[in-house]
Amino acid sequence: MRKLLRAEFSYLRLMKLFWAELLALIGYGLLIVIGGYDMAVKYGLSLEGFAAESLFQHASLLGIMGAVLDSLLVGTDYSDGIIRNKLVVGRSRTQIYLSNFIACAAAGAVQLFFASAVIWTFIMLLMGRPQIGAPAFLSTCIVMLFLCVSYASIYNFVSMLVSGKAYASILNILLAVAFLITASFLLSKLAIPETMQPYEMGANPYYVSGVKRRVYQFFADCLPAGQTLQMANLSLVWKMPGALFCYCGLSAAIAVILNTAGIILFRHKDLK
Repeated sequence: MRKLLRAEFSYLRLMKLFWAELLALIGYGLLIVIGGYDMAVKYGLSLEGFAAESLFQHASLLGIMGAVLDSLLVGTDYSDGIIRNKLVVGRSRTQIYLSNFIACAAAGAVQLFFASAVIWTFIMLLMGRPQIGAPAFLSTCIVMLFLCVSYASIYNFVSMLVSGKAYASILNILLAVAFLITASFLLSKLAIPETMQPYEMGANPYYVSGVKRRVYQFFADCLPAGQTLQMANLSLVWKMPGALFCYCGLSAAIAVILNTAGIILFRHKDLK
């Protein structure tokens, strides 16, 4: 297993796409920070508040970037015949599946860590210390790491079972977009205020309440993209710490279920 992981990480280090995505994450995050700084200066608002709001905006790209990178990372094993070579030298299908999953999860976590470190440093130099407590910041980082694991389990599952690299890439990107659209729809519905005040206070007929609201919130919290978007605008950060650990548990459950199912299906896959 260690040799498989060493080979995966060596290949990942040489992938231009890995470094290009890392630069894109950093660039996107810095643009958000600069935009927040300009707005704060223009309207005389708190720099610390905008610093906190800009801190995790780059996380919204995790799903799309993971879909592209994981598809190519795993798909290369099929296109270059590497999987068959691994089997010939005595590696089990379970080891091959899990090594690819770990490599995908590690790639996302490393990109996230370095991008966040650069963006945090830039924010400190430009705006000062972000207006966010250490427990909230630490909890968010933990949730984001679990999200990398969740995304990796989804994209690795598809890539290991769909032999064509192009087909796997298309399917994973479509899944990422579908997750993002669904999460955006649910969160936009949940953001509708309970009351509206054009001229006088009154009930908002578009407000989602009752069981429907709880269902929307449940799926918004369960979807990896839903958690990502909520972290990006800090609406998830301020929830109860116990709830944050539940979201980590949901991400871990997705990884366990998909990896278990993926290993079982991959064992019976015909590798021609």
